[in-house]
Amino acid sequence: MANIEEGLFSKLIDNVNDGIYFLDTERKVTYWNQASEAISGYETAEIMGKRCSENILVHINEWGEKLCDKDCPVKKTLEDGQNHETIAYLQHKEGYRIPIMMRAIPIKDREGKMIGASNISAEEETVQTTISIGATQAMLSDTTDSLIKRGHQLMKKSKETGKNTVSLG
Repeated sequence: MANIEEGLFSKLIDNVNDGIYFLDTERKVTYWNQASEAISGYETAEIMGKRCSENILVHINEWGEKLCDKDCPVKKTLEDGQNHETIAYLQHKEGYRIPIMMRAIPIKDREGKMIGASNISAEEETVQTTISIGATQAMLSDTTDSLIKRGHQLMKKSKETGKNTVSLG
């Protein structure tokens, strides 16, 4: 990787569909790719040098709690040097929420010293599909539970009436 020119590296990262940005140990943005611009509505010049803890993107979890206050994957990664991920919702520059999968990955120098973290935000379609699958599974579970409960009620009624058939109407 040391042989890859910086311009080529930037060109490669700028042409992926996922938002990628780098932060130093103070959580200041040091790199912001084109997909990050497209997803968030913020141009590189508006983000560079700003701290993610300034809540420009106002990441929240599914309960509406700000991640910076509680469960920030980047903060955790900078503290323990491990990868962290979560489904979150960022606030687009125009004010609406976008579901993303946040993945924070440590960035270390050649000696293994932590020098920052990268944050990768998956395409919103991927996250929406994941959320839709989860919601569908929850609805199917509720429907199955309701059907089982209704079946038990019908069997009980059948025993009470002594009939082998029960009207569903």
